Amino acid sequence: MNATSSSAWDSSTKGSGAPGWRGAVCTIREGCWSNVLEFKLRNNTAFLQIAEEGLDILADAEPNRRVRLEEVHDLYSFFDEELPALMARWRARKEKA
Repeated sequence: MNATSSSAWDSSTKGSGAPGWRGAVCTIREGCWSNVLEFKLRNNTAFLQIAEEGLDILADAEPNRRVRLEEVHDLYSFFDEELPALMARWRARKEKA
């Protein structure tokens, strides 16, 4: 699923247009980008679980068969650990503004 088809994106936009005009205008609501990112973070956890399952399947495989999956697992583990605190800091910063 991409950002343009996510429910987070759909709830962050609104359509508008002038009477008689056949085109469409899409306005992005305030706060949209953090909502879209948080939606993506939920997908990150699911992807991390898939990587963990893959590593379990390849537990006895040669290291060269596991290396790329280990790399993506490490990256998504890092995101899973760090991004919630980053988003909390972002929300706090926006509240101060």
